[in-house]
Amino acid sequence: MTNQTRRQFIEQMLKTTAVGTTTFLQGGSILTTLFSCAEQPEGDPLKDGQFVKTIPFVGESDLPVNQLLGDGLNARKYFDLAKVKQTAQTTPNEHFFIRTGHPELPKSLDAWQVTLKPTPGQVQTVSLGELVPEAAAMGLHLAECAGNDRAGHFGLMSVAKWGGFPLSEILKKWNFPKEGFIKISGFDKHSSRPIGSTEGASWIFAYSQLTKAGAFLATQMNGVPLDRDHGLPVRLVVPGWYACTYFKWVSEISVVPETEPATSQMHEFASRTHQVGDPVLAKEFAPANIDFAATPVRIEQWRVGSKRVYLVVGIAWGGEKTPASVLIRFNNKSTYVPVRTFQRNATDPWSVWSHVWTDPQPGKYRIQLRVNDRAVPTRRLDVGYYARRVEITA
Repeated sequence: MTNQTRRQFIEQMLKTTAVGTTTFLQGGSILTTLFSCAEQPEGDPLKDGQFVKTIPFVGESDLPVNQLLGDGLNARKYFDLAKVKQTAQTTPNEHFFIRTGHPELPKSLDAWQVTLKPTPGQVQTVSLGELVPEAAAMGLHLAECAGNDRAGHFGLMSVAKWGGFPLSEILKKWNFPKEGFIKISGFDKHSSRPIGSTEGASWIFAYSQLTKAGAFLATQMNGVPLDRDHGLPVRLVVPGWYACTYFKWVSEISVVPETEPATSQMHEFASRTHQVGDPVLAKEFAPANIDFAATPVRIEQWRVGSKRVYLVVGIAWGGEKTPASVLIRFNNKSTYVPVRTFQRNATDPWSVWSHVWTDPQPGKYRIQLRVNDRAVPTRRLDVGYYARRVEITA
């Protein structure tokens, strides 16, 4: 079967198979994945195959996705990663994850002001219009909560096309010292009692960390103004860092001495941002960088002739360096093998990969990924943090 014929076969299957059509639409990236498989050499394991069903992951909570739970510091909304598409990478605003809901904000935010302290003893209050004179395109960027975990189906992660203003321009305009440390705070006063969270939202950065990351103050997500739960009227975005630094409702930017103690937010997220212990001083904190990572997001069962074949679809994201390949295994005793269709552009916020798993025996499996390149930091992959489990039945 030629590549063109195989592509036509897939398109026809979408039109004529009701169950398959529904699943393809829900799965998002599967059509792109199959076209990728179709463009591989002859011997495609899914040749002439028929979709059967999606196999759920096991050993995870029953928390719902795409639904707001709780409020204030207790608010959570988990994005359904199975919906990720290679060809449409942004997460719809209504599905973008939420780790903290909006605090007790004023009814009107038109007069929002931010306090600036560029030098000790100098205090200036400016309007949002003075701080962010115009909203320019800031690009596609991924946000991942440092506490993103299996219990929430790894759904505290999303991508948006942001609009805002470079923080470097703001710091330059208001004469913040380039060799200093900058404390950025967000409004964080809630009436509801927090469970497992600490009130107070601020982080201390070296000036150079903010400029290197390309940090910016965002006022828009996916072409529209932020809503209240996503930081209206203004939030900080630090590309490549965990979202515990993406402060919503920015209220103050100030210079602090290098002897400044770490903030309560920094202490709360010390272990989740892979610090060595819990440093006392802010300057001792390492950048809260997201390493390269990968995880499966959907397992599909196919029938090819008399055999059952499973298509593992996943995503890869993060890291300043991208490996040439990713390895996968299906239990702790099996050998790692290269993922069949891994290809990642380092400028993409995340990418979709797939791997064909042929005729496994009934049983429980733990799907884990790793890279074989020591030049690529993968702290969470190294300990199996993003591994997921599935049960195959006869």
